[in-house]
Amino acid sequence: MNLFFWRKNNQGQDAAYAPYEEIDAKRTSKLGYFFLILMVLFGVLQGQNFLGALTNSVTQPELNSYCLSQLAQYAKVDPTKQGLSDVDRSYYYGTNGYYGNTAPECVFSTREKELTLDSAYAKILPLRTEIATVETSIQTLQQQIYAAEQQKQNTVKEYDVSLQEKMANTQNPVFDQNGLQSAIVSADAYVNGLNTELGAAIARKQTLENSIVKSVAPYKSAIQKALDQYAHDLVVYQFKQFLLSLFFILPLFVFTWRFYNSAKDGRSEYAIIWGGALATVSIMLAEILLVFVYQILPQGILQAIFSFLEAFQILWAVLYWLGFILVPLFFGFLIYLIQKKFYNKRAVMMRALKNEHCPNCSLKINHTMNNCPVCGYRLKVKCTSCGAMSMDGGSFCQECGVGVNGLPGHM
Repeated sequence: MNLFFWRKNNQGQDAAYAPYEEIDAKRTSKLGYFFLILMVLFGVLQGQNFLGALTNSVTQPELNSYCLSQLAQYAKVDPTKQGLSDVDRSYYYGTNGYYGNTAPECVFSTREKELTLDSAYAKILPLRTEIATVETSIQTLQQQIYAAEQQKQNTVKEYDVSLQEKMANTQNPVFDQNGLQSAIVSADAYVNGLNTELGAAIARKQTLENSIVKSVAPYKSAIQKALDQYAHDLVVYQFKQFLLSLFFILPLFVFTWRFYNSAKDGRSEYAIIWGGALATVSIMLAEILLVFVYQILPQGILQAIFSFLEAFQILWAVLYWLGFILVPLFFGFLIYLIQKKFYNKRAVMMRALKNEHCPNCSLKINHTMNNCPVCGYRLKVKCTSCGAMSMDGGSFCQECGVGVNGLPGHM
C-alpha cells in the first residue's frame, strides 16, 4: 500500500500529459454540475445525521447535580471551572417549566455520593429553604416600599396644590392642607417601618448565607474533586467520540482520495464524480478535526483572549484589517496553485503542441519544424540517447522512446 497516497505517480504512461488533460477530465454538463452539487449537499447532510448517531452511541459521562453548583457557589469555587456549566437542570427548571414550583430533589451523581456531597447539601437545605422564604419577604417589602413612595409623592403634589390655594385665598379649597400634611407624616413613618423590616430581612439573609458558607467550607476539596472528575470524564468522552468518528471517516477519505487521483491521472470521465465524493468526505473530516481542536482548547484561555480584545477595540480594527488583507491573499494563493499546476510553462506548451500551435506566438506549426518560423521558439531538442530531434518538454524521445531520465518508455 502506498502510504503517500497524495503523491502523484510520475511513472505512469500518460503522467507527462496529465497537467493539460486533467482539465477535460474534470468537466461535465450543467446538469451534471447541478447533480454534483446536490450530491455534496445531501452527502454532508446525511453525514451530519451519521455523525450525530455515531457520537450518541458513546456513553455520556454522568452529569453532576445542579445542587453541586450551589455548593460550589457557597464554597467560593472558581465559577469558570469546567463542570459547573454542565449540570443536571431538572432541579433548577422544575417540572412546571422555568423556575417551576414543584421542582424535584436533586439527583446526585455517583461521584457526588461517593464524596458525601449529598449529605453536605442536606445540611444546608433547611437554611436554603429559610433563605427562599426571607427572599420572598424582601421582594414583598420592596414592592410595598415602592407603592408607599409613589403614594407619598402623589400626596406631596396635592399638598403643594393646597399651599397654592391658601396663597391664592381660595374660598372653597379642593384639598385639605392639614389632612394632607398628616398623611405625609404617616407615609414617612410607614416607609421608615418598612425599611426597618427590609433591613432586618436582608441582615437575616446574610446571616443564613454565612452559616451556609461555614457549613460548606469543609467540603470545598470534595467539590473541586467532583468537578475535576467530571471534567476528566468529559475529555475522555470527547476523545472517544473523536476516535470513533475518525475510525469511520478517515478510511473513506483515503479511499475516495485514491480513487479520485486514479481517475484523474487516467483522465477518466468519472474523475469529477470522485471529486464530489472527496469534497463531501473532506468536509466531514474537517468538521471532526475542528470540533476536536476546539474542545481540547482550554476555555479559560479563550475567554481571557476575548476579554482582553474587548478591552482594546483598536485590536479588533487591526484584526479586521488583517482579515481584509489575508482573505484575498488566501484565495489568491489557492488560485495560484491551480494556475501553477495547469498553466505552468510545460503544461501550456504541451496543450499548444497538442493543438499544433506555437506555445509562444500561437502560429500554426507542423511536426517537422524544429523552431517556430515567426518567433524562433525552440520546438525540438536533440535526444541524448539517439541524437534525433524530439519535441521539447516531452518525457520520452519520439524516435527511440528513451525517457529524459534515461529509462526506456512503456511497451
